[in-house]
Amino acid sequence: MSAITAPAAHLEAAAKAAGLTLLAVEPGTDFSGVPTTRATLALAADPSKTLTLELSEAFDAANPKFAAEITTFFAESARDRKSVV
Repeated sequence: MSAITAPAAHLEAAAKAAGLTLLAVEPGTDFSGVPTTRATLALAADPSKTLTLELSEAFDAANPKFAAEITTFFAESARDRKSVV
């Protein structure tokens, strides 16, 4: 599985649980040229409120030690987008 598709299912599940929708997952590059994965998420209730998340190629969304942190991050991100007018 590629770096792009590997985290997508896990990110999508965590996003959905927080009230977000995963709009796109695409390749990116960090400042030193290392490959990354860029995920664009939107508030499910208002798709105009988006967030771009860029993860290192080494990030493993399937790793249970990251599950709680990504879930918390998505929940806080959803809450922040709901409060933006």
